[in-house]
Amino acid sequence: MTIPSPYFKNITGVGSLTVEYIIFEANYPALFTCRDSLGELYLCLCYDSRQEQQWIISKTTSQLVIDMLCDKISLYDSLVSPYNKNYIVKWSYASQQENVLEIEFENIDKLDLPTQGEFIEAETGEFGEYINQLRLK
Repeated sequence: MTIPSPYFKNITGVGSLTVEYIIFEANYPALFTCRDSLGELYLCLCYDSRQEQQWIISKTTSQLVIDMLCDKISLYDSLVSPYNKNYIVKWSYASQQENVLEIEFENIDKLDLPTQGEFIEAETGEFGEYINQLRLK
């Protein structure tokens, strides 16, 4: 699979985001991390891909991603941005256009969020290399 670089363009107040690590993928990256040009980390979750691809993007920290990958916090909790920087990005298949909306976490439709209490359930050592990389940043 070829990953475009940047993956997201012109996020309001952020700029472009480039994929750093894909945690889960189907026919496309579904849960992954990105970095902006300043090296800030974002967690991205594709929650719909029927009429268009739709993502929740949350500015995050390395420690929160590590905690999620180690099943210390749920996927839901990992999307709660400590910076209160959340975005909904929609990519239209028809128009090939990206639409970005900055949104407070509490205003995200609960049906678009992972079930509370749902964990990654990673196998032991599955994300070890990436966790070590995050600890160095």
